[in-house]
Amino acid sequence: MKRALLFLALGVSTSAAAQSATTTVVSSYVAADAGLSGGPLLVGVNVTREQGWTGVRVGMAVDAGSTFSASDRTSGRTGVLSADVDGVLNVGKLFPASSVAPYLLVGVGGRVLSGASTDAGLNWGYGAGARAPISDRMSLEGEMRYREMVGDVEVGAAQTSGLEFRFGAFEAIATTSLELSRKGPENGLPMDRSTAEAILEFRDDLKQAYRAALEWADARGLGPGLSLGDADEGDAPTC
Repeated sequence: MKRALLFLALGVSTSAAAQSATTTVVSSYVAADAGLSGGPLLVGVNVTREQGWTGVRVGMAVDAGSTFSASDRTSGRTGVLSADVDGVLNVGKLFPASSVAPYLLVGVGGRVLSGASTDAGLNWGYGAGARAPISDRMSLEGEMRYREMVGDVEVGAAQTSGLEFRFGAFEAIATTSLELSRKGPENGLPMDRSTAEAILEFRDDLKQAYRAALEWADARGLGPGLSLGDADEGDAPTC
């Protein structure tokens, strides 16, 4: 078992790790929700964690004109606070050469109303959107989703099912990647090629030292035999 752990530590699975990259995205937006009486303008923020084709997004928005104070009630205004948790499917991966990246979403959320109308309700939603990059890290984003209320809704209620339209911008604030490859293009590496080559060569030196140590131990009967073929790259030894 210790040999297997050591072998994995020396980077046998580097080629598989090259496929994993996670990006954290922060976006701000304005929205119009047809399911709210009075048609308030909402302003919100999303935080999205994406990896490959999929992502998880958490967001919150408030009515831009509300102060959430007692004055809202006396003035007849209704304050809105909404929140969502969505799963995102990046169908833009199907069109790598396109300047616009579409995506699909489905999730659950809720709205809390205060002031002239006090109410809270859960909803689930689904929709689609698209992103258009304007720089390496910034993109513009448009989205349409349908919110379906959970449970019965009274006639004339302050919140109902309906479409929501969003427009905003997002920035990729952090990207983590384990991408190391001698075959990939220079701009596809998370570091310059000379640094990547040095790391990979050091990994190869460690693996050679590991194989030499196994040979030395086996020659002196210090442990169960392990053929050098078992220690080749891509074949993890058995415990």
